[in-house]
Amino acid sequence: MPDFKWSCKFCSYVNLPGIDKCSECGLSAYASAEDIELHAIPGAYEKNKTIKKYQDAIVPFIFLPGLVATYIVKGQLEILAVVMLLLIVLLYRNSAFLAHAMKYKWVLVTFCLWFLSLFILMYIRREYVPIWGDGAGYIALLSVLVNAYGFLYLFKSKRGKELYSAYYETANK
Repeated sequence: MPDFKWSCKFCSYVNLPGIDKCSECGLSAYASAEDIELHAIPGAYEKNKTIKKYQDAIVPFIFLPGLVATYIVKGQLEILAVVMLLLIVLLYRNSAFLAHAMKYKWVLVTFCLWFLSLFILMYIRREYVPIWGDGAGYIALLSVLVNAYGFLYLFKSKRGKELYSAYYETANK
């Protein structure tokens, strides 16, 4: 028990020494951030934890831009094979989420534009830019920027967060 006056981390009520729970709201004096979140909105902590798990399952998609950029710079088909293999594994592992996501037209359009732009960049690199030409680095940089924008829009924007929340609701019925 605290030997001093302390302020509740949730409701800011000032409590007397010797009390280990807030007299106003009942939160522990030693509450962690997780405890405060659980106290504020019951079920919100579990929901956020599960949504974070969904987002972590998608994180390997981050490696795709680097591999695509490497392919664009080097032009080696082996790297393209690794990209395709990684993409197949990720699509398989996240098939339930992706099936849910594809129900939304904006997600479908974003995915199509995202992958079409990457395909165009790879095609331009493969057909028109010499292996060690100056344009290879610029095309690689452009592919990384396109991927970063697509990733942020799909998974970190307000719409992306709403998508994860909706998936949480349907997956946990």
